[in-house]
Amino acid sequence: MAFSAKYSFPRVLAALVILASIPSIYFAFRWALADISAYPVRYSIERWESQRNPVSLAKIEKAEADIDVALSWNDNNAEYYELKARILFYRAVQTESDDYLQYIRQALALHNTALLLRPNWPYSWANKSLMKAYLGEIDDDFSEAIEQAAKTGPWELSANLAVLEAGLLGWDQLTPELEALVLAATSRASEHGSNAVRVLLDRYEFRSFICSLLEPSSHQKKMCKETL
Repeated sequence: MAFSAKYSFPRVLAALVILASIPSIYFAFRWALADISAYPVRYSIERWESQRNPVSLAKIEKAEADIDVALSWNDNNAEYYELKARILFYRAVQTESDDYLQYIRQALALHNTALLLRPNWPYSWANKSLMKAYLGEIDDDFSEAIEQAAKTGPWELSANLAVLEAGLLGWDQLTPELEALVLAATSRASEHGSNAVRVLLDRYEFRSFICSLLEPSSHQKKMCKETL
């Protein structure tokens, strides 16, 4: 009897360990499936950001379907909400219907959800400011988003570009403090992406004006060379 008890204890312990690990294995499996679905979405958006041609509706719908699958497996991942928000933004700028503002509002709500899950992520703050600007809501939430983007990711190029575009959209309503933050984001972005900054400034016909406000530097001269 003692012999049986001696050797049954390791089996019981092993069984308990296996049972205890089942939830971890289950969630790891779900997260793996979620990331498999999200992986192509990340790189699709990267390609979209680097190309000048409009993104087809079919590609947008495919990316949205993929990120919805990712969220169905893991609905606690801030990045997935942010990716879906960015997809909806692309859908918004592609549409000419009254759904335009609806997609922007949905994207804003998703960025807010992402920030609840990951409050120190500069891309979410920067893109929140951009969505607010597209909606014409230059308010305290807009100001906070720009301030937090500068605080949490001062050297993130895409965050600085989003802040710059948000600032250009709402320039007439900016306080001097916000103007300074937008100009600082412009200056930092020009150090690593002067062409991208120039494209944005030219799109909104702001290059001469913004260039006149920036501190002289080699990056500023490169970006503004046609206007200085």
